[in-house]
Amino acid sequence: MIHPDRNNAVHSAFSFVVGRLFRVYTEAMRGLYFDYAATTPLSGDAAKAMKPFLSAGCSGNFGNPSALHAFGRESLSAIDSARTSLAKALGGAGMERSRSIVFTSGATEANNMALRGAVRRARETGIERPRVVISATEHESVHETARDLEREGIAECVVVPVSKEGIVDIGRLRRAIDERTALVSVMYVNNETGCVQPIAEISEIVRNFRNSKPQASHNKQISNPNKRNEKRNVSDFENSDLFENPSVRQAGWKLKIGNYETNYPLFHVDAVQAFQYFDCNPDELGADLMTLSAHKMYGPKGVGALYGKDLGMIAPLVTGGVQESGMRAGTENVAGIAGFAAAAEEARAARGIQAKKTRAVKRAMWRAMREVYPRAEINGEGVEGGSPHV
Repeated sequence: MIHPDRNNAVHSAFSFVVGRLFRVYTEAMRGLYFDYAATTPLSGDAAKAMKPFLSAGCSGNFGNPSALHAFGRESLSAIDSARTSLAKALGGAGMERSRSIVFTSGATEANNMALRGAVRRARETGIERPRVVISATEHESVHETARDLEREGIAECVVVPVSKEGIVDIGRLRRAIDERTALVSVMYVNNETGCVQPIAEISEIVRNFRNSKPQASHNKQISNPNKRNEKRNVSDFENSDLFENPSVRQAGWKLKIGNYETNYPLFHVDAVQAFQYFDCNPDELGADLMTLSAHKMYGPKGVGALYGKDLGMIAPLVTGGVQESGMRAGTENVAGIAGFAAAAEEARAARGIQAKKTRAVKRAMWRAMREVYPRAEINGEGVEGGSPHV
């Protein structure tokens, strides 16, 4: 018979060992993070760029970027620098392309701005119940927004099917575009299968259709509700030093639209999953609008961007202020924007190496998985096709 004290001691030792093993197991499991399509950890460069705007007390850069005093101008300068940096990461010429970038609260807002903004502006130019063409595998922020516009009765949503590999049916997409089409939206890299869409080919289809449309004969004036006072064209300011003056930026504008309905449909690319591994130069891809997200490229959560080749082609989604050149009202997330720009530059610089390394990891994982379960299959374009990280 085992003495009760000894029995308790054995039980305690067993419980200690099991508990210790469980903690080691859970810590190990927590350390094995594979869901980089959902989010990424914050990089050191991004954290460093954000730090000055997150410091406690008056020692940090805490000014409101819309304010005219030195504290505000300091924050505004940081945003302008970040915008120029992101423009360069997109393959642009810095200042020129920076005026085409609108910072948002994330990719969901940017996608909403692209779809809702394009539909609203197309309606203002005379297109009745504009059509939005999307693929069947778009992110919910595109798919549900297009469906919502259709439910409201202000737009028509056409969903183009994809192949078993996840690639959009090019023939069906071409036939879906008609005279009322305001926007074609196709994501660059799918977040679940990793399949890569033929973006350049799709953009050529959209461009050829747009170029085949007859020129309209009338002029319209389209107002930006965030900039009501100034009736001059915003382009009058863009090539002058006055554009950098906050008082001019707050003056407002009415955008003169001439033959703008012949510039539809626009081509929108959700490049959230693509930026780290693929070239995202909008000019080379033929994208009129492009969505990016900071936290998918080792940047902070809560910040994204919409690139627009011609932002006059979309209406603002959020009203009530003149921020982001009147395209997105509300005080900017200065720290997030600074971190976003730093992460984007870091991701662009490491793109080639990162893609090669991640592809090698993907191959190794797939070989190991097939050894454990030979009947396993991979969705999308396989190990060698698609994006390396999905």
